[in-house]
Amino acid sequence: MRARLIFLLILLLATTFVFLVERSFAAEDDNWLTGFEAPPTGEGMAGGPVYALADWNGTLAAGGAFTDAGTNTLTFRLALWDGANWSDFAETVNGNVRALQEYGGDLYVGGQFTFAGPDPIQGIAVYDGADLAIVGTGLNGPVQALAVYDGDLIAGGSFTTAGGTAANNVARWNGVSWGALGNGLTGTTIVGRAPVQTLRVLNGELYAGGTFTTSGANAVQSVAKWNSAGGVWEQVGTPFNAGVFDLAYYDSTVFATGDLAIGAAPFAGAGIPVFNGLAKLEPDSTWSAFGNGLRDGASNGFGYALEVYRNELFVLGRFDSCAGKEASCIAHYDSLWGWRSAGTGFSNAIAGWDLAGWSALAWGDSMYVGGTFSNAGDKGSVVMGTWYDLTSVGVAGGHGVAGAAGDVDVADERPNDAEGRAFALGQAAPNPFTRSTQISFRLDVPAPVSVTVFDVRGRHVRTLFRETAEVSKHLLTWDGYNEKGSRVASGVYWIRLDTPTGSASQKVVLGR
Repeated sequence: MRARLIFLLILLLATTFVFLVERSFAAEDDNWLTGFEAPPTGEGMAGGPVYALADWNGTLAAGGAFTDAGTNTLTFRLALWDGANWSDFAETVNGNVRALQEYGGDLYVGGQFTFAGPDPIQGIAVYDGADLAIVGTGLNGPVQALAVYDGDLIAGGSFTTAGGTAANNVARWNGVSWGALGNGLTGTTIVGRAPVQTLRVLNGELYAGGTFTTSGANAVQSVAKWNSAGGVWEQVGTPFNAGVFDLAYYDSTVFATGDLAIGAAPFAGAGIPVFNGLAKLEPDSTWSAFGNGLRDGASNGFGYALEVYRNELFVLGRFDSCAGKEASCIAHYDSLWGWRSAGTGFSNAIAGWDLAGWSALAWGDSMYVGGTFSNAGDKGSVVMGTWYDLTSVGVAGGHGVAGAAGDVDVADERPNDAEGRAFALGQAAPNPFTRSTQISFRLDVPAPVSVTVFDVRGRHVRTLFRETAEVSKHLLTWDGYNEKGSRVASGVYWIRLDTPTGSASQKVVLGR
């Protein structure tokens, strides 16, 4: 009897909490938290954009052109976030920070600076928690990108020597000395942009993207892959005629974003695709477009950052639509649903700042985004360059965000058999349950479907079904375990069905 009373009390409290969560979700675009704190009290960055994010020994490192971080007004260009508070670096640099990378337990800082602390250090420095120091004998130009590959730190940017050794815009540091990577990557399709804009280790291989056009005597343009056995850079796909600013590996292939197109600028020739900032590498080593790509009103849009988060690919940049769908500066993709908006996205990008100032990092259970904006969703900020925490409220499938396509909140319990729908979500049984519950859904036409479990805060717990389903009644079972195989706590959860024509959800209660 006592155990039953305790269970009923848990059910009552959990149901009350869900009501409160429903109210708050319905009122705001709660996928975005202003400046790492619960809205609306959080503070972000002031004075300039955030260009770089990295994990360093369990803390989140940020770099850019900012002068303040949260309430800390002495944070110039570099700051650390421990999950609760901002803190300064012991020393900083005299120019913009463009790249951050942990290597050998230290944090490496790349950018457009000539001093680090009191010392003349150009392009790259290493931070051990107390001091910024020169890396070997340094580089002779700025660093735009950093990565770790084959045990070495790889630096890319706009320089001709590394540690006194000839190195054309890309070099490797083994912890003791600098060395070149083949003939490097030279030339540029965009005056004023570093030849190497991004370095990524994708599926175990080193890729470079940028504005470069050659490697030694070979034509290698826009995207290149390092052939370690041959010691050469190789062309990836058909060359773009503009810049590639970031690369990602998703759905077993490479994606590229930037100010990219193919054909004679600004328009492609007859029969030649225009990519407008976004492309996917096909098995035949050609690039394919996504409709009209990224658009900014009547003009071409630009992509500046790619990040994989919760099994979806995100693109950030300067655009108001992606693949024909409304999306404000951020969109996400998977092979089932294609490209979609991420809530109401970002707004109020401030003219005059380098709009390539976007960065994204999946860190912990969230994705953190920095840029040149002052609003994320409906969360305002006092300045541009504010950071936002994209919570896991339905990010795996776009649930729980107030997007242009009419997305609804995870905790918004919808009628499951509304008239005119081509689908229905049946009642879970048993409910409440202690071991497992069965969930049924019906389709009247074949369609891509996802059935997902969320907790009362809208955080993803488990995906039960995600594929194209045939016309039929389908039966699923949830055993109370999350995606990691751990039993979840007792309480209220949400089962959500998503189809291209609408969504339905219901509460279930897990007891003990």
